[in-house]
Amino acid sequence: MLPRGDFSLDHKVSAIFWTPFRDGLAMLYCYGDKDGEYDECNFVAFSNNRDETNKVDDFGVSNELKMRLTGSDEKLFDVKWSGQRGAIATNFNIYIVNEHLHKLNTLKLKTEVNSLAWLGPYSLLFSDERHVSYMTVS
Repeated sequence: MLPRGDFSLDHKVSAIFWTPFRDGLAMLYCYGDKDGEYDECNFVAFSNNRDETNKVDDFGVSNELKMRLTGSDEKLFDVKWSGQRGAIATNFNIYIVNEHLHKLNTLKLKTEVNSLAWLGPYSLLFSDERHVSYMTVS
C-alpha cells in the first residue's frame, strides 16, 4: 500500500483508468497534446511506474508507453483489461491492445458503445442502446 500523496503531471489529464500492472498501481492516463491544442483525450499512456525499472510511486505520464487515438473527434469511453490484453473503447472504435499499448486489432463501430466487459480471457462483450455484441480475440 502506498502512503497518501500527490504527483504533478506534465499533461492535462482528462481520465485515469486502472490496469492490472504493478499489482494494480500502474495507471492508464487519457490526455490531450502537451501544448494544449487539444483538451480532449488524443493519447492514452501508462504511468511511468508501468516500467518495472521505475519506482512504484512514479505516477508521471510515460513518454514511451503511449498510443495516439485515430481522430481528433474520437472520444474515449472505457478501458478494460483481461490479463495482458486491453480493450480501449471510443465512440468510433474498439482497440485491442497488448501490455505495451500496441494495437492487435481494431473494430470499427456502427454505433456508440455504452458498455464493455471481458468474458473470460478471449471474449469481449460490448453493447449499444439496443444490442449486445461480442468478439473473440486470439
